Amino acid sequence: MKNVVFLDIDGVLNSSKFYIARNAGEITFPAPPESEHPVFGYERYIQELDQKAIDLLRDFVERNDLDIVISSTWRFFGCTHPRGIEGYLQPLFSSYGWENPPIIGHTEMDLDPGKYGSPERMSVERGEEIHDWIMENEFSGKYVILDDDSDFFELQPLVRTSFEFGLTEDDIKKAEEILNS
Repeated sequence: MKNVVFLDIDGVLNSSKFYIARNAGEITFPAPPESEHPVFGYERYIQELDQKAIDLLRDFVERNDLDIVISSTWRFFGCTHPRGIEGYLQPLFSSYGWENPPIIGHTEMDLDPGKYGSPERMSVERGEEIHDWIMENEFSGKYVILDDDSDFFELQPLVRTSFEFGLTEDDIKKAEEILNS
C-alpha cells in the first residue's frame, strides 16, 4: 500500500479568502460534472473548491505517489452515490482537471455511543477516526493529515492549515518533510 494523505476539505481545499473572492464574482468555476449517477449538490459543491488548492494537492499527491483517504465531513455527501464518497468526489476533482485522483477510501464516523463512552460523545475526534482506519486497514506506511482542525492525537502527523488561507505551499513543504522523515 502506498503512503497516504488524510484529507479534510473545508479549510484545506477552500478558505475564507477563497469565499470572499467567490462572493465578489472574481472566480470562474468549471461546469458541474456529468455523471451516470447524478448526485444532489454538484451544482452547489462545484463552487466550494478552490482551483489553486486542488492544484497544490494534486502536485503533492502525484510527486509523492500518495493515496488519499477522505477524513472530511464531506464524506457524508457520498452516502447517496453508488460508489460512496470516492464516486462523488472523483467527478468534482475531474472538473478541475484532476482525472482519477487516487481516493482509496474514507474514515468512518461511528455513532455508537457505547464505542466511545457516553451518549453525549457520539461524534468522535478525527484523530480517533484516523487511528481506527489505520488499524482496520492494517496500514503500516507513512501518512500525513491535512486539516484545519486540531482534534488529533499528539503524535499524529498533522499539517494544520488555516481556514483563512486554506492549503498553501508552506503546508505542502511541511507535509513533505513529514513523509520524508
